[in-house]
Amino acid sequence: MQVDLVGIFKAASGSLQRIQGLNQEVWQAIQSAGGKQWRKGDQKVGGWRLLVGIGTYSRSDLELAERLLKLPASPDRVIEFFDVLEIKDMQEFEDYIPGIGKVWGTPVVGFWRDGKLNGASHGYGAGLLLHSLFPNDLPASPK
Repeated sequence: MQVDLVGIFKAASGSLQRIQGLNQEVWQAIQSAGGKQWRKGDQKVGGWRLLVGIGTYSRSDLELAERLLKLPASPDRVIEFFDVLEIKDMQEFEDYIPGIGKVWGTPVVGFWRDGKLNGASHGYGAGLLLHSLFPNDLPASPK
């Protein structure tokens, strides 16, 4: 299923009521497109796992989520998303991605292989990490 997260973002512009409903609408669209929202306390899967924290207020985060959702499905790969708006303080990022440290920007990315964290970053560094994982599908830096 095709997902248009940026379209949802654009439609919310200028209307406070629409902006307040944006978060829920984005997560519903991600799930409709086959994506999974991971929440603190959910079970962590083994094997190849990517956890990406996005802000529904960020057009570039939504564009990234769209690109990740368009990647060919693979039974050996799990890509999950989490809502950075659910984070109450910096320390709570550690519950999602242990060892991430202080987060200064989105997206927030953790990459595991066989249950071991192999990479974690945020902001620009997260884009570089994602590009290293998907060099043919994701640009090294945003447009």
